[in-house]
Amino acid sequence: MKIFTLIAIITAGASVGMLLVAFFSSNNNNNDDDDASSFLRRHRRRLGLIYDPRTTVIKPPLEQLPKCPLRDLSFFKSERIGKQHFDAVPKTLEESNCIFFDCNQDINECDNGDPTNYDGQKPPCCTHVLRDMNRIFDEEMCSLGLDYFAAFGSLLGLRRADRFIPWSIDGDIIIHSGEAMNALVMLWDSKRTGLSHHYSGMNRMCVTPDFAGGGLMKWAYSEDRYRKAIDEWDRNWDLGFPYLDLYLGRPVAHGKMLELGHGRHKCLHYYKDVFPTQRKLVYNGEFTMNFPPNPDQLLRTNYGNGWRFPPSEKDKKEHGGRMCPYGPAQK
Repeated sequence: MKIFTLIAIITAGASVGMLLVAFFSSNNNNNDDDDASSFLRRHRRRLGLIYDPRTTVIKPPLEQLPKCPLRDLSFFKSERIGKQHFDAVPKTLEESNCIFFDCNQDINECDNGDPTNYDGQKPPCCTHVLRDMNRIFDEEMCSLGLDYFAAFGSLLGLRRADRFIPWSIDGDIIIHSGEAMNALVMLWDSKRTGLSHHYSGMNRMCVTPDFAGGGLMKWAYSEDRYRKAIDEWDRNWDLGFPYLDLYLGRPVAHGKMLELGHGRHKCLHYYKDVFPTQRKLVYNGEFTMNFPPNPDQLLRTNYGNGWRFPPSEKDKKEHGGRMCPYGPAQK
């Protein structure tokens, strides 16, 4: 997960407060919790922000959420068809028909659940575009019968405040196996979704001219600016347009644990904390995403017991802090 600007920490703390108030208010017998809840409410009032408890409410009941029957993945095993998630994926943004575009990074305007305005006087909010990308990704994965779950910074934001961290530039998605990633690559319809694969060290998805019915083309870079952005892509991951990171899970310890991450950023989780995934409503019930059954344990493993609180300005890093300094049994 990449960072727009460090100045966002005040708003981040405010958005965290929405979920924290719900946690603290649940125990009225604890004076410390009451004091913390009051502090957060005063903090939000000082910033001109109104606490809205509806942001953390899941509705309707889980059993009423749409079902997504899982596909048989036996055909997509790497032993049978190879690593299509590497071999058959374009290696450049240009081959993937990606577009670069302007989007609004102003957190004061964009840290909300408002509809995405693709045709306004200003570019649409980056975090709103990222939300739309995740919604479309979820819908397509459900229709394809493929499992996934939100992780790292995406899970962090959704658990803190029922929306993505407002200065995030990317979505963090876990695909649990090579055969599932193969199936995703081979079955995905870029034309219908407006989302296209590329491989730059790992699988990623970008938006294409078809995204949102062409709504982003009004804000697309000129050809010269696009060429410059292409040249700088490998050095700058925060050029100002949202994308999705697709992390590939790997079973370890005789299948008892799942290794997640990329490069030196790798985490171990018990399977019981990861599967079976659960489909939940997010953004105050606007759309669904898949969660691990024990999301707070994954966040404790990733970031420690203080995951509910944003890091200080001096300690602020990608993914909300150093990834996985703790073990899978962190309490």
